[in-house]
Amino acid sequence: DSEARMLGLTQNRQAQGLFYSAHVTLSGGLVLMSRAHRHLCVARGFREVLMDIRRRISGANSSQSFEELFPQVLQTCLKDWGRSAAELGLRFKVCLRPLWASRPLCTRPYRCSGGDLELGLRAWRKLQEAMVPLQSAGASMEDLRCQKRARSHVLRSISSCELHAARLKLSLAYEAVMNEAGIAVHCVQARLDELRKDQLEGEAKQVALLKQAESAKEALLEAACRRRRRQEEQHMQKRRALLAKVELKIDALLRRLQVPGGRRKMGNADVGLIPAPPVTAGRSLGIDMGP
Repeated sequence: DSEARMLGLTQNRQAQGLFYSAHVTLSGGLVLMSRAHRHLCVARGFREVLMDIRRRISGANSSQSFEELFPQVLQTCLKDWGRSAAELGLRFKVCLRPLWASRPLCTRPYRCSGGDLELGLRAWRKLQEAMVPLQSAGASMEDLRCQKRARSHVLRSISSCELHAARLKLSLAYEAVMNEAGIAVHCVQARLDELRKDQLEGEAKQVALLKQAESAKEALLEAACRRRRRQEEQHMQKRRALLAKVELKIDALLRRLQVPGGRRKMGNADVGLIPAPPVTAGRSLGIDMGP
């Protein structure tokens, strides 16, 4: 079991025993899968082919769209390996992870041959187009390089009305794709109801967290304002204390000069009040005048 996980294989326990299958994820949530086989070495060979397909697609320098490139690479790669899609049981499905979904939103598997291949690629394109509004709303996913963090910040970049419209577009596209694939309507509706429930719960949690964050921000700003006011009051008290100290020193200086009442007489002439000493005078006397 641990060996299978190390090799990137999926284990399927069936009535006939334990089976192994391979799968790789390509562009836009397209998951390419092989058939299940009871021998681990055979399933390992399936995975090597799938990995080669993924390498060729990711390394292709072409202006072709994925819909055009995928069938060509698939055909060329299978030919080089001397295998066929039927021999490997190749199928693919589209798996999306909408915002706040508890599990991926997946289509049914499509065979990698004939009309089913075209039908599956058409479903892939429709779902990709429907996911564009949600992807652009969560553009911070690429900026932050963290999907979890982006999911918690999407409400900062898109309104609830826009988010609901994007969800509706995705739901309609998924319903159309699944109906075209022949899936029962009640099954599709049940899956969409589950998705809608997850999304409403997730949005409610994020709204509560945003309100909590705003309250915490306001509390921090208020605390900062109180701290600034307290610092200003302390500064004013220090200045008042310094001015009082300066006044005391000036009064002491005047008393040493024997000028009672702040007046001075020269002979029989009354000179009048002595003007207050300038600030520079206080400093020259060694009095700390403050900033």
